Parts: sequence; C-alpha cells; structure tokens
Amino acid sequence: MRFVIQRLCEVSGSATAAASNCIKTATLSSSGTVEGSTQGTVTYGGGALPPPMTIYYRVTVRVMGPRNTQSFVQAILR
Repeated sequence: MRFVIQRLCEVSGSATAAASNCIKTATLSSSGTVEGSTQGTVTYGGGALPPPMTIYYRVTVRVMGPRNTQSFVQAILR
C-alpha cells in the first residue's frame, strides 16, 4: 500500500500567504460578505461572522493485490 497527501495549493510554502492560492472552505469578498458555504457560521444581529479558513487536502491511496491487481482510492479532506 502506498499513499500521497497533496495540499490543494498552486505553490509551495505557507498556506496563509496571498500567493499560495489554496482551495479553502469559504472566502471573504471585498464587500465584507462571506462567499461560498455558510454552513456552520454563527450570526449575531444582522451580519454573519466569517467562518475559519480550512485548507483542502487530496489523499490518494494505491493498493497492490494478488496477481498484480491494483486499486486506487481518492478522498478530499479538510
């Protein structure tokens, strides 16, 4: 069995850097509103609090079986 974990960012380095361009759960637009999923956000009054940024990872697993069979599984984690 072998596996690879990939952080879904365009460049290596810090995930919080602006140039990393990582895939995240939600983003804050220039107008101050949350874009993307609002699941799990807490509201107080009229405005929603922005959710924490969570980076996505892709896990690929390859299993070698009998008679040279191969199985591949991929999952996206956050």
